[in-house]
Amino acid sequence: MTSQRVRACFVAWIVALCVVYYAWPASHVYSWGAIGFSSAAAVVAGAMRNRPARRLPWYLIALALAVFVSGDTVYYVKTALGIVPPFPDWSDVLYLLVYPLLAVGLVLFIRTRAGDRNRAALLDALVPTVSLGLLSWVYLIAPYTRDTDLSVLEKAVSVAYPLGDVLALAILMRLLATPGRKPVALQLLSVSILGVLVSDIIYGLARLDSDWAVGGPIDLGWVVFYAAAGLAALHPSMVTLTEDARHIATTMPTGGRRLASLTAASLIAPAVLLAEHLTGGVVDAPVIAAGSALMFLLVMARVGGLLTDRIALASEISRRDGEAYFRTLIQSASDVILIVGDDDRVRYASPSAAALLGHPDLTGSSLDEFIADTHRPALSDALTLARAGRTDTDGLDLTAITADRRPLQVECGIRDLRADHTVAGLVLTIRDVTDRRRLENDLAHQAFHDGLTGLANRVLFRNRLDHAYAVAALGGHDLGVLFVDLDDFKEVNDTLGHAIGDQLLIAVGQRITQAIGVHNTAARMGGDEFAALIASADGDAVADRIVAALAVPVELSDGLGGTHIVSGAASVGVATSQDAKSPTELLRHADLALYLAKGAGKGTWQRYRNDLHSAMVERLALRTALHEAVDAEQFVLQYQPIVDVRTQIVVGVESLVRWQHPDRGLLSPYHFIELAEENGAIVGIGEWVLRESLRQFAQWRSAGSTLRYISVNVSARQFRQPGFVDRVRAALDEFGARPEWLLLEITESLVLRDAEQVWADLETLRAVGVRIAIDDFGTGYSSLSYLRQMPVDVLKIDKSFIDDILASKQQRALVNAIVTLARNLNLTVVAEGIEHADQRAMLARMGCPYGQGYLFSRPVWPDDVPALTASIVAGVAG
Repeated sequence: MTSQRVRACFVAWIVALCVVYYAWPASHVYSWGAIGFSSAAAVVAGAMRNRPARRLPWYLIALALAVFVSGDTVYYVKTALGIVPPFPDWSDVLYLLVYPLLAVGLVLFIRTRAGDRNRAALLDALVPTVSLGLLSWVYLIAPYTRDTDLSVLEKAVSVAYPLGDVLALAILMRLLATPGRKPVALQLLSVSILGVLVSDIIYGLARLDSDWAVGGPIDLGWVVFYAAAGLAALHPSMVTLTEDARHIATTMPTGGRRLASLTAASLIAPAVLLAEHLTGGVVDAPVIAAGSALMFLLVMARVGGLLTDRIALASEISRRDGEAYFRTLIQSASDVILIVGDDDRVRYASPSAAALLGHPDLTGSSLDEFIADTHRPALSDALTLARAGRTDTDGLDLTAITADRRPLQVECGIRDLRADHTVAGLVLTIRDVTDRRRLENDLAHQAFHDGLTGLANRVLFRNRLDHAYAVAALGGHDLGVLFVDLDDFKEVNDTLGHAIGDQLLIAVGQRITQAIGVHNTAARMGGDEFAALIASADGDAVADRIVAALAVPVELSDGLGGTHIVSGAASVGVATSQDAKSPTELLRHADLALYLAKGAGKGTWQRYRNDLHSAMVERLALRTALHEAVDAEQFVLQYQPIVDVRTQIVVGVESLVRWQHPDRGLLSPYHFIELAEENGAIVGIGEWVLRESLRQFAQWRSAGSTLRYISVNVSARQFRQPGFVDRVRAALDEFGARPEWLLLEITESLVLRDAEQVWADLETLRAVGVRIAIDDFGTGYSSLSYLRQMPVDVLKIDKSFIDDILASKQQRALVNAIVTLARNLNLTVVAEGIEHADQRAMLARMGCPYGQGYLFSRPVWPDDVPALTASIVAGVAG
């Protein structure tokens, strides 16, 4: 049942009980008790339902309600039995116990929301409290103290009631003075306390005149006390009463309104004095004088605080106005600051412009005069966006031309300050980043190239293989992969040393590059292992050339004047895409062919064959070990961040499974996922991945993480298992995870095959709150026409589309079309495989909201994830 419906039912119940209470006076004992105890129960239920950070204040309020109605019940039961309750009675003890319970509950709210110190708020609460306390003394407390018919105990109890009301009012005023927006629950709680205060005051005055009876209109105030407290606890905003509100920025109250309220409060004492004078004489002069003096001191203290705040604010505004111009223009001595008019001509240039660009005076010059012609359109677009109010015009990479025609790599930021009369133009901040860009290029080269041979490393080779495979599949042609492993390389290191071994590796890399040609890719995979990517199926001829080239001994210097003749002979394994269904399988085929070449004799090459016995043995061993691995808990998870492309803030992570094989070490998915699909072990692996991901994410969230969700891959076989939806629900419940924290990634083929049942299960998951993503979108089926009906929320654009987004106009247009279509269909887009800043910038301009890839972070272990939320932006920017 929704929160609104629960509150409506509660109100209807209280109204019904009130009707019974007033229509059938004989039922007072039961109907009044039902009103009070129902409200106390509502407060407890609200605290349990809404789960505030601290429940104790609410339980104290519920106890106060229960104690109050218990006092009424004692009084009504005695009256119904014909017993005239004495005064004071046990019911009075219960009544008076209400005030400390309410006070403690409200004080706990104050300590949570505002802390212990807030002088202004305390003064704001004390001024009206003292004023109303004075009224209470004159008209409620003093008459009891002067009543000669009352005993000392009767006077003490009678005075305790208005004193308790003043205490509750003081604490309520302090709570209301807390900075920040007043939630609905606080407003209802205020109405509740005001209800009991009004009825208590009227009841006290009626008792003085001996004019009070059960069932009169006075009881309505106590009904409001009960009902409003119950509604406050049932309202969802009740959780904010136990949240810290000190960080909330609030506007300073206007002087006129604040002074008016203080003036009104300070006039209460003179008004009381005048009223007593007109009614026959002043009898409370000392109390009125003390109250007046106290209010005067409080008002002066508050006015002094207001004046101090005003003076400080005026001083800060003046200081900021004086510094705005210089802070905008002079950010650092090395940066060039330009003010540009609407005609794109320079109206002001900082002194650093002459040192950086070599022009002694740029005033009056057009920006085109010192910006390379290839970057002028980009600058023109950025200026147009800045004038249109866009704020994402920082970090624009341009090439500037100095006076002596030297190119400089610069970074440009644009601010529209045309509305500022001290500037009246666009402010361009230009920074020389030539050395930084050179360093970034060097680092990028080091990240994707082998430091010894200069060849591509394993990461770059795999990226190019994935791209080439996708292109080959689309174009209908084949490509080949060759694995090269030096024969007896360990003997070279052991006998001649690692320095000679390194020279041999360099020479081998050069010979392989010459043998395969400039249009193909040679890579060092690690150690003495090399690989070649051939853009054709003619791998046999290339393998012949490599074997022949490496068979010629290499003459190497030892650095001491001597030389050594070293053999660089190698074994080569050849595989083509004709027999491979994926890049991973193509690599595995080449690896198997290499082992076959090693076994057939060194210094030769072998082509992959489907009947390779060693491959079958290895696959069988892995297939058998997979089921044992699930039971032995040999799988572990790494996590790759998913970031906001524009702000580069981490919003989620994707779970990536790894196999901690007892013999082969840590295996990536391409070593075992296909086998797991074949033998059904993928179901157990997927179940473990789902549960472990939710457990880990719930742990991060409980530790204060700002991550929004975790993405988990689900295989088609796992999804089609009976009861999959129920297992997802059970995993969410087990770890206390919210459904919106979970994003399930599925393939296009799953959505488009067995559509009726699959779509029904997807709709069920989405109804629960779990989101659905299509992984590697665009590589499977042509599903664009189905997107409008698909029960999915997220599209993950495959890495192969992102790789050529900068170089290929067609690829760029295709990605832009996918992003635009998804946006029109209210689908979220995540771009996979972002590895370069230019790719991120291009996707940001297209409006692609999210992405992941090595640009932001490689997959990391769970303990490293929390730090990513603070380091991703800095790492990419640097």
